[in-house]
Amino acid sequence: TWKTILNFYIYKPSIEIQKYILLLIFFISWAIFQDTILFELGGYKTQQTPYWMISLWAIFVCYYGDLFDRVKSLSLLHQVIMGLFGGLFAYWAGAKYSGIIIEPTVFYSGVGLSWALFFPLSIKLCYEYSFLDKILDYSIFYSFI
Repeated sequence: TWKTILNFYIYKPSIEIQKYILLLIFFISWAIFQDTILFELGGYKTQQTPYWMISLWAIFVCYYGDLFDRVKSLSLLHQVIMGLFGGLFAYWAGAKYSGIIIEPTVFYSGVGLSWALFFPLSIKLCYEYSFLDKILDYSIFYSFI
């Protein structure tokens, strides 16, 4: 993840560092959740969840605030389709070339569904939603309880 933070300072994407770090945390959390569920449902035919694959999600955050700027103006349906096929292709290539053993039906169904949800949500969180404002709002709200 240090390379991801270094990327922020080298390429200077159009999002602030706080949002960049919160997106990184969100991406890694989603990856852990997705791959753990896939493992538990039998999508991975290995002894344990291949956690090294989660590190690839940290690299993916580098595309936000730069490459995906045009995607934010697309319709939700287009974003879902991009997530579905982009996620499926990326995981298909990763599974093919990494040597991990998978159960194709469970694996690709899970990845497709996960990425069809994740990608539009990540675009919304990056470009239309303020993490920091919501965290501040909730912290103030809960301080009175």
